[in-house]
Amino acid sequence: MIREERLNRLTEYARSKQYVSIDELISLLNVSKSTVHRDLAALEKLGVLVLSRGGALYNGSVNSAEPTYVEKNKSNTTEKDRIGKAAVSLIRPGGTAFIGAGTTARCMVPYLGGIPSFNLVTNDVLIAADCSDYTNVNVTVTGGQLRRNYYTLRGFAAENYISNMHIDVSFWGMDAVDPQNGCFIANADEVSLIQKVISISEKVVLLCDHSKFHNKAFMLVCPLDKISTIITDEDVAPSVLEMLRMQNLDIRLV
Repeated sequence: MIREERLNRLTEYARSKQYVSIDELISLLNVSKSTVHRDLAALEKLGVLVLSRGGALYNGSVNSAEPTYVEKNKSNTTEKDRIGKAAVSLIRPGGTAFIGAGTTARCMVPYLGGIPSFNLVTNDVLIAADCSDYTNVNVTVTGGQLRRNYYTLRGFAAENYISNMHIDVSFWGMDAVDPQNGCFIANADEVSLIQKVISISEKVVLLCDHSKFHNKAFMLVCPLDKISTIITDEDVAPSVLEMLRMQNLDIRLV
């Protein structure tokens, strides 16, 4: 395969995957590691890719604009469902769980009915509404200002309401997760509330499909040493898994 054909194939593969690792490219293109590095460097100069540790991002996926709720809800639905189902097993009967706003965390809702009575606190009005028919779930909503089109409550009233709570376990989706720097979201207004809940939680669980490890977002919420458990899907890149495991995190692949 001549270099031009190889670069075109690499570009199309990166466009379909959004993130590509060096190891998978060696196998895909049947070339050496040094050749892959040279090809990635060439495509970065052209603006096609952005290099990251262990691989590269397709440049179309690198932006700070937040997708709409509808767009988020349509992405990686199968993976999110598996993640949500696995997350429910970490809720202790009789305890208190905080489920943060977002489409991944909302995937826990269909599986909450099988847990003996527990307290649920949330700042997501859709999650609260979804749980209204469960007789085993005592639902508390934080209050606060509603974020238009995202169904999220935030602000001083929400933060003040939770200040005297004790949370056994809190569950969070993020817009982006950097294995070295931590968890990021696109909306700065929600950072303070999330940090507050994390500070009063005995256990903090991160819910993220594989794509979140290759996204970029605006605001740092917390470093990974604030996270107890990460639940993600089996398509997460091996290089990302290696970096996460080096930080002694409880990682669950579903």
